[in-house]
Amino acid sequence: MSKKNLNVEDLTPEELRASNLPDYCLYSIFVEFTSEADNHYKAVHVCNREQIGPYVLLCNDEKDKKDFKHVEKIVARETGGSPERHITDRTDDICAVIRLDYIPTQSRIVDLVEAYRGHFKDVKIPKAFYHDVPEFAYKNPGLPLEKLTIEIES
Repeated sequence: MSKKNLNVEDLTPEELRASNLPDYCLYSIFVEFTSEADNHYKAVHVCNREQIGPYVLLCNDEKDKKDFKHVEKIVARETGGSPERHITDRTDDICAVIRLDYIPTQSRIVDLVEAYRGHFKDVKIPKAFYHDVPEFAYKNPGLPLEKLTIEIES
């Protein structure tokens, strides 16, 4: 039996809230925003990971560690998560993990997007990934079909 994965691009909070896709299929949702210091951030909300648990991967291309620590505190407070104590300096960015003690739902992420808008500019949802989507859901996802890509794994 083949598995169907859905990739969705450029969602609005309203579109995400209208989703008919089951929360247990949610793999990750990217939220992007700009800090008060005009630095661009990605907060990848990773759900349902059995091995390492749910978390937010916060990334910044400008590598501004002072601003990063400030943004990390805000994201941790809004998500109720626990930041790990180190920032990883990768080739193209810096990042850190904020551990969550709950599995984010689509509705919870919409609430987080609204909360982020109180702190940051240009908050948007550029990508969402769903894995092992049952047939009933991908046939009526509740999301704009022009924003969906279906991947079939054998």
